[in-house]
Amino acid sequence: FAGRKACQELRVPAMEQTKFISAAGGRLNIPGDFIELRRLTGPESSNIKTLEYVPWDYFVQESNKESAEPATIFSRQGGDWFVYPAPADGETFICYYYAGFPDLSLDNTSNWLLEFSPMAYLFGALQYLAEYAMDNERAAYWEQRFNRELARIQAIADQAEHRGSLLATRKLD
Repeated sequence: FAGRKACQELRVPAMEQTKFISAAGGRLNIPGDFIELRRLTGPESSNIKTLEYVPWDYFVQESNKESAEPATIFSRQGGDWFVYPAPADGETFICYYYAGFPDLSLDNTSNWLLEFSPMAYLFGALQYLAEYAMDNERAAYWEQRFNRELARIQAIADQAEHRGSLLATRKLD
């Protein structure tokens, strides 16, 4: 349970993934380990333009229009992203996203979180153990320790990401 909660709470470089996804029927299959999208670009033949996410209702309205432009918007329904204008089958898009990490098991005895912070797993396990034992006071104590450790991990990642950079605004494409 501790690993699952960490996946929900953290957004750190160790969780960043890049995946090339081929279009099929105007849609892109969302990766199975997907947690949160950072950026979707493509297709590769269109000078790698970042696509804009729009709500499903707006997407449906726009997709009823004719367009010869390369893909510019996308929306999600179920396990797929739908792209408009619809790309040709096989066109490749690049998905930058945060991915979950595998649970610990007999076959998978380590992951980046356990290597970086064994305390996160320890505090999380103790929280869930106390909850199981119906010791609400101890569960609250370990939950607080677990949450503080996850916040510490996120703060370290955030500081490393921005260390040495200047604060400035710029226009995005």
